[in-house]
Amino acid sequence: MKDRLSDLASRMRAAVEDEARVKRLEMEAAARLEAERARMEAEAGAARDALLTDLEGFGKALGLLEVRRTRTPNALRFEREGRRLSFVANDSDRIHISGAAEGVFLSREPDGTWAALWPGDPEPVRRSLEAGLEELLVTGLGLPRARPAAKAAKEVAKKKPVHTLVVETGKAAERKGSPEAPLVGGSVRAFKGPLD
Repeated sequence: MKDRLSDLASRMRAAVEDEARVKRLEMEAAARLEAERARMEAEAGAARDALLTDLEGFGKALGLLEVRRTRTPNALRFEREGRRLSFVANDSDRIHISGAAEGVFLSREPDGTWAALWPGDPEPVRRSLEAGLEELLVTGLGLPRARPAAKAAKEVAKKKPVHTLVVETGKAAERKGSPEAPLVGGSVRAFKGPLD
C-alpha cells in the first residue's frame, strides 16, 4: 500500500512543480511583454515628440505663421490671419489635428515614418507627411501650394535671359523736338529672345 501511495505522492508533487514552472514561465513572459510594450511606448512617445519639434521648427522656418508649443498637453499650434491649425499628441502613435478637417491625424507607420490620414470610406485616405502637411496648410491656413522642388529648379534652368536687339536699316530715323522725343521715320526692327 505504501508503494502505491508514494507513487501517487510523487505524481502529485510533479504536477504541482509543473504547475509552478508554468506559472513562473507565464509571469516571465508577461514581464517581457510588459517591458517590450513600455519600450515601444517610450520609443513612440519620443518619435511623437521629435515630430512635434520638427513641425515647430518647420513653422518657424516658414516665417509666415505664429507658432506656439505647449508641453501639457503636448501640443503645437500654427496661426495665420485668424485661422488655426492644432496638433495634439494624445496617443503615443498619433497626433490629432484640428482646424483643417474633422478626424484628421498624423500616424506613425510600422517602419517609423509618419503619414497624414483623412477619414475615408471604407479606408482612411493616407498621404505622406510632406504631402499631408502641405494639404493641411493650404486648407487649414489658406497658404498657397508649394511648387514641386524639382519642377521649379528645372523651370529656372530652362529659362535663358531674354535680350532685345534693335537693328536700324535704311534711312536714318530722326528725333523731332527734344532729345527725349521718339524716333520717327527710318526702318527699325526689334528682336526679342535668348541669345545663344
